[in-house]
Parts: sequence; C-alpha cells; structure tokens
Amino acid sequence: MFVTFDTVRREVLLSLYRLTYYSDKQEYFSKEEIADKISLSVGSVFLSRALRGLVGEDLVENSDFENDEYHYLLTNAGWAAAEKLALSGLKDGEPVEGVPASDRVVSIDDNQRSDIDGTIEKLAAEIQTSNEIGAALGDSRPRIEAELEAGRRLILPKFVRIDAIVAVLATPLRYLMEKFSGAAVGELAKKLLDLLWKMINS
Repeated sequence: MFVTFDTVRREVLLSLYRLTYYSDKQEYFSKEEIADKISLSVGSVFLSRALRGLVGEDLVENSDFENDEYHYLLTNAGWAAAEKLALSGLKDGEPVEGVPASDRVVSIDDNQRSDIDGTIEKLAAEIQTSNEIGAALGDSRPRIEAELEAGRRLILPKFVRIDAIVAVLATPLRYLMEKFSGAAVGELAKKLLDLLWKMINS
C-alpha cells in the first residue's frame, strides 16, 4: 500500500497523542516508543523526517536526553491537532484516496448511544449542580451546557456525522478534562472522549 508523507506525519501525531494520553508521568518519548505505537511499516529515516517536520511546524518539541538522543513532546498546538485527527476517526494505514474522515457518516448502536447519552447526562448534572464548578467556569458554563445538550441531540439518529460531533463536543470536553483534571467532571469528560473515539473508530 502506498503511504504518503502526510499520512506518516498524522500517524506520528496520533502515536504521541496515545502515549501522552495514557501516561501517568512521562511527557517526552523516544523515537522508538513513538514507532512502537504506529502500525504502519515506517523506516527510521522516514520517521525522523516526519518528526523534524512536526518540530518545524511547532506541533512537537524535542529535548536532548541521554547520549544526545532526542525525545519528543506534543505542544499545545500539537495536542489539539492530534485530538482533531483522533476524533475525526483517522485509522492506521488509512488509504490516501476516499472520503475525508471529517465528512464520514457512521452508525451508532443502541448500547453506544446509551453509554454516550448517560455520560453526557452525568457530566451536565455535575456542571449544573456544583457551585464550585459553576464558579470555576464562570460565564463559560451556559455555553458548555448548551454544547453538551447539542451533542446529545446529534447522537439521536442511527447515523451520525463525525464533523458535527467534533465541532460541538471536542473543544469543551478537552477544556473540562484539563481544567478539572482528577475531579469527577474531568474524569467524565475523559470518559466521554473515549466513548466518542470508540464509536467513531468502530
């Protein structure tokens, strides 16, 4: 299968995203660790070029560790770009030809809908009933509540459009996950992102 440089670039972003997302402490990762999370067969030279390109785009930063070996970290811009790819349903080895992932329509079964809807409901309840969370969110709370409600409506049909779900839910969920990391709201936002990712890539 022919794989473009842009496909490798996207896979490197997703690899760093996966490594960072599930890491409890580690932030910088070696080229070998990044390669281990890429299912494509990519040579070391091609991978190094992709990493240099991402560093040049300020999506990844590097740092010298032992023996002058570079380790890599997603920047804030890189995290946002990787998350957009992840939630857009890009899969390992996606063909170059075909419908762009952001235009895809995917089916959602009753169990998936129930899990997602239930998590949105719990998240919305936490935001609505907690004075502490309300104070922390300030003027953002009504907007986030409206975005969560819109997300619930988007999952009602049997077939859902990925770009609509990403546009409505990705930004507020990422914001909640970061702002309330370790708290119930942050954990619910993280769970909802996981559910959406699984639905999109199922």
